Amino acid sequence: MSKRWIVILLFISLAFNLAVIGMFLYSTIFTRMPFCPRGSISHREMVEHRFSRTDRDKDRPEFVLENKDEIRKLRGDFMQKRREFITVLSKENLNEQEAITAMQASLDAQLELEQKVGSSMLELRKKLTPEQAKEYFQKILTRKRDSRSDYDRSKK
Repeated sequence: MSKRWIVILLFISLAFNLAVIGMFLYSTIFTRMPFCPRGSISHREMVEHRFSRTDRDKDRPEFVLENKDEIRKLRGDFMQKRREFITVLSKENLNEQEAITAMQASLDAQLELEQKVGSSMLELRKKLTPEQAKEYFQKILTRKRDSRSDYDRSKK
């Protein structure tokens, strides 16, 4: 191999290494999740920190946050039941009765969650003026629509 080709390969390798280092630095500096070595903070602690009363909550009235902990508990229960259902489905030998039971438990947990969220929203609406209600619930609809459109775009 000639010296010229070795130099060309050296520059290509250098460019590739710089690109990898640049992507790593960009992802650690400009993303919201800081780089954490394994074991330094648990996933649960990150989730609890993220969903604790944050700057996002400070401009919300206190009565909006009244049932937040209970709803979080119900959501966690639903997610656990759903995981159990998927685990039953992923087993090598499918026990249909066990799958149906796990599915029903997941559906019951989801129904309980939806009922609590719905009644909480209804109670909130009773406390708001019509203008406040329109503004608050329009924000929710906009946020849901925007997140859904992001999901739809990612599927394409």
